[in-house]
Amino acid sequence: MSATLVAMRSRHFARAPDGAPRQQRGLWSYLRDHLPVLLVGTLFLLATNAMEKAIPWLLKLGVDAFSAGNLDKVQETALWVGGFAVAVLITRTCSRVFIFNVGRDIEFTLRGEVLAQLHRLGASFFGKSSAGDIMSRATNDLGQVRLLLGFGSMNLVNAIVAYASALVLMLAISPKLTLVALIPYPFFLFAMRMFVRRLYTVSQEQQKVLGKLSERAQEYLSGVRVVRAYTADAFERQRFEAANQDAVQRTMAVVSLRALMTPVLMGISSLGTVLVIYRGGLMINAGAISKGELLAFYAYFTQLVWPTMAAGYLLSIVQRGRASYERVREVLDAEPDIGPGSA
Repeated sequence: MSATLVAMRSRHFARAPDGAPRQQRGLWSYLRDHLPVLLVGTLFLLATNAMEKAIPWLLKLGVDAFSAGNLDKVQETALWVGGFAVAVLITRTCSRVFIFNVGRDIEFTLRGEVLAQLHRLGASFFGKSSAGDIMSRATNDLGQVRLLLGFGSMNLVNAIVAYASALVLMLAISPKLTLVALIPYPFFLFAMRMFVRRLYTVSQEQQKVLGKLSERAQEYLSGVRVVRAYTADAFERQRFEAANQDAVQRTMAVVSLRALMTPVLMGISSLGTVLVIYRGGLMINAGAISKGELLAFYAYFTQLVWPTMAAGYLLSIVQRGRASYERVREVLDAEPDIGPGSA
């Protein structure tokens, strides 16, 4: 598998002969260069979800067989569950290897384009962009883009597939119970939309202040002799402390929002669990569903918990990645003082 992955990845490292970045590129254009690798990773991801959805159905068959006293069927079902669990471990690992590495490959490409672009830019650009800010864009911002394209894209696809497949199977077991379980989700979507808007704003502010902090640190390192000569240590220490406090406040704004987002979203989704257990118990007593069907339904519903839990973190990654990519594009799209055709 590793040899195949290396061969597939190596075909996507080619850049323009002069190292020039392709102007005005969106993130999709970078992903398009890695579609074969993404396709393989997505297939492993689909296989993982398919086997994860098969396990609760097997549990339903096993519980119903146990209720009927058919222990041979229970033993056979248990062996199938164990086999699928091992297969899920393998396919999940493969999907992460392929998809995560796409983010790293694109980060490598972007880093090379940023370096080549910086070699072409002139005094007008560096006069209004400090070295610290440029370093922040080439390190912190590119790291956020990597998380967006690797971890973010995998979990986005996984969440879509998990929700779609689980909902179909839940509807197959009991449409009424499915509607009851989904009652809290309109409130979930409304809360998620509010968090998305706020996250984008605070993420941009955080990335900007980190750039200023890097700029201040670079100034002190390069001008340490001047600071000592004018005995300005106390004054510069206060300026650096102020920059640090600003960075702490901006970072805490992001952390606080993420810390609030997870319990709010989880609290809303947990209401569905209470409704499923309550309504499902009444349906068992009425003979509308079996115990195995309720167990399978609850297992499918709990499989929606992780995408729901990860929604807050995923939204944070998406918004921070978008904001960071915009900052990187400001460097890549900057116009050199001397054009390619100038003498």
